[in-house]
Amino acid sequence: MRTAERMAAILLAGLFSVALTGCASSKDSDVQSGEKAWSAGGNCFFARSVRNFEALSDSVLIIWSPSQRCPYKVEVVSFCQGLKTTNAIAFNTQGSICGRASERLLIRDMGTDRSCRIGTVRRLSAQELDDLRAEYGKPPMDKDPDNTTPDCTGTQKSGE
Repeated sequence: MRTAERMAAILLAGLFSVALTGCASSKDSDVQSGEKAWSAGGNCFFARSVRNFEALSDSVLIIWSPSQRCPYKVEVVSFCQGLKTTNAIAFNTQGSICGRASERLLIRDMGTDRSCRIGTVRRLSAQELDDLRAEYGKPPMDKDPDNTTPDCTGTQKSGE
């Protein structure tokens, strides 16, 4: 019973955190001041910076962190029942997610809490994102027409 209560508390805290970060927005002044709030870098992202996700299957999802321009492919170690249909996810940490053995993806499916071990995390290029989505029958992502979305390194790109 204690484990179930602990898991529920962790999941609720994580869901609350994801909801708060989803409502937060980055300001241009934060980026221009050099604040490194955008990405853990490389093949890692900060759980607290997740802005969106799309589950392609019960074992593969795309995470956007900290913006729609920064996609990561996240694979769980095995089948994670309910992942494809959930509308809320969380992580067991607010730190960086890199695919370490201790990292868990938390979901609630029809009132049941699930914890799935994260296997691999890999940052995707725009082409890799489109290719991965196509593999699962999804259309390509819309492009940023005026190219003013912040990139994943904490700098502002404008009019390239």
